[in-house]
Amino acid sequence: MEIFSYLIALALVAVALIFQGFFKEVGKDIWGYLKSKFNPSEPEPVKVDGRFDSKQPTPSNRAWVNESKVYDFESRGYTYYPHPKNKAKCIRETGAGNNRYIEYLMVKPSADKE
Repeated sequence: MEIFSYLIALALVAVALIFQGFFKEVGKDIWGYLKSKFNPSEPEPVKVDGRFDSKQPTPSNRAWVNESKVYDFESRGYTYYPHPKNKAKCIRETGAGNNRYIEYLMVKPSADKE
């Protein structure tokens, strides 16, 4: 029983070292990994080239939507096109200077039926 107490104390000391002092950054990395493992969040949008060709669905069923119009398209049933590599939203920047804005690649609800 005494060995068990020492093991618990050693584990508590290890946890304290990880989350404070020299091992603080290691603790942050471990916490970030555990958090993403047990509570996955949506991946960051992927910035694609203006010539990005999604191949699926057909061009008539997809649209580049200005960030200010996303809600309108969502209310009509459009969804974000998932990037082939990590399933994140595809975005591109257009315009120049102070007139730059972001567009999202969205698809029609009936796109997967064709």
